Parts: sequence; structure tokens; C-alpha cells
Amino acid sequence: MIHYLVKKTRSLIKGLAQLFNNIKSNAHYFLFYSRKKAVPETLLIEVANICNANCIFCAYQYDKREKRFLEEGLLYKVVDEYRKMGGRKIDLTPSLGEIFVDRDIFKKISYIKELGFESILTYSNATLFHKFG
Repeated sequence: MIHYLVKKTRSLIKGLAQLFNNIKSNAHYFLFYSRKKAVPETLLIEVANICNANCIFCAYQYDKREKRFLEEGLLYKVVDEYRKMGGRKIDLTPSLGEIFVDRDIFKKISYIKELGFESILTYSNATLFHKFG
């Protein structure tokens, strides 16, 4: 019985060593080659998945995700990193939702604008503009 356990333990250790070497190789590849990859022309960010409309052509009514806004700190971290990588354009059009349900959206847009992006894009149903005027 002990001989069997020793044999299985050696086999497990050998497998873990191979796994570790694979992880190490992949990490090296990522660290070395990721620096040479091109930066996406546009970063798409969903700042909210909440909508104030119920359009019949939209899949929003079927979206089962928790309804929420992207945390301010996370948004700032992402756009800062993207800018440092050489990113040029930001698109805030949500997959499903309306960005202007977020009361802080103009603060977030101002922050992104201050970073010097070439363009900040979005689509909107524009039904909430009167709340910001």
C-alpha cells in the first residue's frame, strides 16, 4: 500500500512540475510578447446596463444581469491604463442600456476628455437630456 502511495505521489509531483513549467512559459510569453501587440483603436466601455426605455427592437427586456453602473474608480483605472498604452478613442455606448441614467456621466466624460483622447463616442435615446440642463 505504501509503495502505491509513493508511486502516486511521485506521479502527482511530476504532473504539478509540468503544469508549473507550462504556466511559467505562458507567463514569459505574455510578458515578452504583449508589449509588442497593437492597442485597439477604440475601447468600448459599458458604463451602465440600465435603461429608461422599453424599445420593442431592443434586447434590454431579456437582459438578466444585475442592473448597475460601472464603478467610478474602475472606469478611471481602465481609461488611465488604456491611455498609457496609447489608446486614442473611447466609446461609452452600452450594449444594453442608456448612459444618461447615470447622474455622474458628465463628470466621467469630463475626466476622460481631460486625458486627451481623440474622440469620445456614444449613442443615446436622448430622453434624459432635460435633467442635465
